[in-house]
Parts: sequence; structure tokens; C-alpha cells
Amino acid sequence: MGIGGTGMRCIESLIHLCAMGMFDDTEIHLLALDTDKNNGNFSRLKEVKEAYVNAKNLDKANRTSLTDTFFSADIKYYEFSPNYEKKSTFNDVFNYGNTKYNNPEEADLADLVLTDNVENFNLRHGYRAQTHLGSMMMYHSIIEAARSRMDNELKQFLQVLIQACNGGSDPKVFILGSVFGGTGASSIPIIPQAISEAASIMSNGAANILGRAYFASTLLTAYFSFKAPSAEELKDQKVIATSDKFALNSQVAMMFYDDDTTVKNTYQRFYMMGTDGQGWDPMVREKDKITKTITGGGEQKNDSHYIELLAASAALDFYNCDIAHLKENKSAGETDYVYRAVDGSGRFEFKDFVGNKDNYDKDFAKKFGMLIAFSFLCNDPDIDFVESVRCNKQKEIT
Repeated sequence: MGIGGTGMRCIESLIHLCAMGMFDDTEIHLLALDTDKNNGNFSRLKEVKEAYVNAKNLDKANRTSLTDTFFSADIKYYEFSPNYEKKSTFNDVFNYGNTKYNNPEEADLADLVLTDNVENFNLRHGYRAQTHLGSMMMYHSIIEAARSRMDNELKQFLQVLIQACNGGSDPKVFILGSVFGGTGASSIPIIPQAISEAASIMSNGAANILGRAYFASTLLTAYFSFKAPSAEELKDQKVIATSDKFALNSQVAMMFYDDDTTVKNTYQRFYMMGTDGQGWDPMVREKDKITKTITGGGEQKNDSHYIELLAASAALDFYNCDIAHLKENKSAGETDYVYRAVDGSGRFEFKDFVGNKDNYDKDFAKKFGMLIAFSFLCNDPDIDFVESVRCNKQKEIT
């Protein structure tokens, strides 16, 4: 599951790992979850996904998992966005006016923990680093989607998970997202309970996702910064996430994940990662065109960063993790906290992404290099490499 803008880019990297052939003979169910359905990163992810599945086969029925080849994993893709089109603020969703009249104690509780600006900013571009609001809103949206009589892709994803759990297998659920922003940071703590409750609703109590599935997540800390909003923008938008708070958000989040008992009882493994600073600007190539703080929408199309590939590699590690160890953690209520240290030079080796057990780093390096070479050949403007191979004209590469 990829959640929020960072989660979308991490899923992109995961799809590239699949294209390399790192998930042989595997069926992967990918759920992209974001409040901002028009986000540029969300759109780019869908383009990458379409390119991948069409490379396997234009006919959906003929797509299958393979071994020892590019595009080996069979990806099943789903997406879900809470509907904030008609009710776009917390007060609208909460029906604050009627609630204040009919249940004043509930309205008083909301006023106690939420400022007026937080209650009234537009939710269509995400939760804007307001995790205390976002966790509640995302949980509510998932439960409402499960209760809906209308079919949706979240329910389709959960139905597959229910079947896996009830069928006696040991499904692994991996969450990709950050801990310093809004949607991902809000969702990571509540996702296991939310999808378990949603599955219980859908199955009339027959599904026990928390009891059967194994959960892991990235804890991706602040790694970029962006233009600070002006006073006029803050007045107009009410709430805007600012990157100068990301480091503090990350620190508080890591303290939470180290201390919270509920989280420890639901997750079997966390992958902690970050960079040594926030000097990277994800939209530097558009810098001359940007005249305002971009909170979301189609204009928000951040460049990719190597740490997103590292996050996708964490998903690969969890997929290969010994199930007996995860069972021990689950029964004991224990959580592994995993991190990868890099030497002082800042240089990354292939082993930093996948480890070097059984020469796995060499296999990764080979597949990485072969995919780059394949991409170069397919994009050569002078020859149609794919067509020449199809016609049996390409005998060797020189």
C-alpha cells in the first residue's frame, strides 16, 4: 500500500523493481491511497503502472507472473481516495452545525483538539501535516467505503486480502509512506486496524485480518524542502504544511513509533530511513515557473529520490522475510526496527539496497544494469529494437 504523495513515488520505485525482475513468480496487489486524487504524482504513478501491465500483455486475462525475465511480477492495481468533492472540510464531513445543536459535547471535543483553521481548510489536497485530524478522517473514510453498497477498488483489494487470510495463507501487508507530512503520516498508525475493521464489516465478522496478516511499514523521515508560503497564501488556504517543521514532525513521529503499544502490537517490522538533511528540492526543475506554494493537485509532480527506491527495497526485504520470525514477533507482540547505515562517503552500493546474503546484491546489480541497457535500446531513436527482435532480425547487440 502506498499512502500520500511520498507513498505514490515509492510505489513507482516498487514497479521499477518489478520491471527489473526482482519479484519473480509473484502476484502483487498494489493499493494507492491518497486524498488528493488529482495529484500529479498520483497521475504519474498510473502512467507507470499502465506501461508496466501493458508491457506484460495488452489483454488483462493473459497477464501472469513469470520467472527469470523482466516484468516478472503480476501486478494487480487498485486505488482509493476519500470523497471530499461535496464535503471538503472537517466541519462539512462532521456536520458541525447540526452536531453542535444535537450533540454539543461532541462539538466541544472537536473544538478542544482542533483549531478553527484546521476544522475549515480544504481536505482535497490532503491533511497538510495535521495528523491528529488525518488519522480520524482516513479511518472514517475506509470504514464508510466498506459499508457502502457501491463497489469500489478498496473493497476489491480487501476482498483479496480476506480470501488470502481465510484460505490459510500468510499474507504480508507493506505500507509505503512518510512520517513527516499529512496523509501518509496520518494513515500509517491506523491502517492495520482500519482495514481489519473494514474487512470484518464486509465479511459479517468472518475475517480476522489483524490475526492472520503480517504488517510492516517504512518510517520515512524528512528528506526534502520547498518554498515557504506567504502570509497571503496562509490566510487564503488556512493551513499549509511547511517544510521547516518536517524535521520536528519526524522526531516526534519516531518517538511515537518507539513507544506506542498499539502500534507495536499490530506491526511486525518497521524500516527506519531518512537523509542527513533537507537540502533537496523535489521541484527544482520547475523552480522558475513556480510563483506560489503548491499544496497539491496536478501541479504537484515531485521528482524521484533515491530514498524512494530504498523504501521499495524495504518492501522487497519484507516479502523475503522468514515467516517463522514474523509469527514469533506477532505472538509476542514484538516489532523489529530495521535500518541501513551508509558509510561516511555517502556512496551507495547495491548491497545497501538489498543486502549481500547469498550474493543477492550481485543479482540486483545484474538486473538493474540489464534493465538500464534494455531501456536504452528500446529508446534508441535510430532503431526499433523491439520490432527487430519480434521479426527475428536482431541477432546480437554490438
